[in-house]
Parts: sequence; structure tokens; C-alpha cells
Amino acid sequence: MKIESENHQTEIETIKRNLATSEDVTTVYRNANTGLERLNQALEKNLEHLEKKWKAFRTLFLHDVPPAPSNPFWKKAGKNDASNKAATLPGLLSRSNILVPKKTSGATRPQLGSSGLFKPLFSVQPVPKGQETMLKREADSQNETPANKLRAIATNFDAMVARNATLKLDHELKYTRLVALRDQQKTELQSREHKAKNSSLQAENKALKEKVRKAKQVWDVFHGLGNILDENED
Repeated sequence: MKIESENHQTEIETIKRNLATSEDVTTVYRNANTGLERLNQALEKNLEHLEKKWKAFRTLFLHDVPPAPSNPFWKKAGKNDASNKAATLPGLLSRSNILVPKKTSGATRPQLGSSGLFKPLFSVQPVPKGQETMLKREADSQNETPANKLRAIATNFDAMVARNATLKLDHELKYTRLVALRDQQKTELQSREHKAKNSSLQAENKALKEKVRKAKQVWDVFHGLGNILDENED
């Protein structure tokens, strides 16, 4: 019984450690996604700055060009672009929730003699004279004295208390398993959502970097032409 209780306690601690590890992995993805979002915002600001420089350059030197470049990379990615939509998973938390039975109040204790469960250990009957010694010897031979009966009851009571403690720990283990299963499914779902969002943000980050690189190339070319025009005017 002691070994069984120790095994239950060990399994409960293992389940709690596994849940903590899953939450740590989800936190890592969440932090990585936050960093990518900030980097993408910085790239978008850089691209906007380059667009403003391009407009200023066009106004000064290129009066006959169209109002906006025809290059596809100038198109700013919007929220409705399919490439920028984060792949989200359907909310299945309601399906993964496991209902845990509510704790019910304990039943009322039966009263002695109310239902016939508790019967007197022995009945006191008047003993005829001359039979006390014979009855005492018979009781001793059968080991059914009141003291021995009380000892047996005390031993059984201790066994019942130990069994009740084991059953209580077993119930705690089952409850912990149910809660762990529910939390594990919820954590795995959140982890998958963060992974999908992480992949989408990385793709968006790569596209923005490419746009900024091309925009810088175009700016460098036209800025060089502007310098040449300035030299010719001098």
C-alpha cells in the first residue's frame, strides 16, 4: 500500500513537470513572434521612408514620369493579402475541455442501530450460578473475549484508515490526469497556433526585406542620376 502511494505521488509530480515544459515551449514561440512583429514593423517604416525619398526625387528631377512606379515591389502589403494572413487553427478548446465532476458533500453518518449495521458485540445475559468458570474457560479457548474483540476492531479500523488514504490519493491521481490531459490539449493547440503564426511572420519578414532591398537599389540608381544632373547644371 505504501509502495502504491509512492508511485501515485511520483506520477503526479511527473505530470506537473511535463505541463510546465509544454508551457515553456509555448512561451518561447510567443516571444519569438513578438520579436518578428516588431522587426516587420521596422521594415515597413524603412520602406515608407524610401517611398518618401523616391517621391521627393521624382518631384525634383523627373517631372514626366508616371505618378507612381510600375514596379510590383512598390505595392505595400495590406492586411487582406493572402500571403500575410496568419494561418490560424479553429478554436477547439471547447472540445478539448474535460469536465471534472464537482465535489459532492459527504453522506451523513449512520446512527448506531438505525439501520442494523452496527450490532452489539456481545449481549449481556444473566449467568446461572456455578457456570461462570465454565463460560470463562470456553471464551478463553475460543479467543472471543471482549478485549480481543476490541483489539480486532481497532486493527480493522487502522486498516480501513490506511485504505481510505490510498483511495484518496488514487482519486487525486485520476483528477490530476484529467486536468493534465485538458491542459495538455489546450497547450498543444496554442503551440500549433503560435507555430503557424511564426511561419507566417517569417514569410512576411522575408518579403519585406526583399522589398526594402529592391527599393534601395532603385533609390541608389536614381540618386546617382540626380548627382549627374547636378554636375551638368554646374
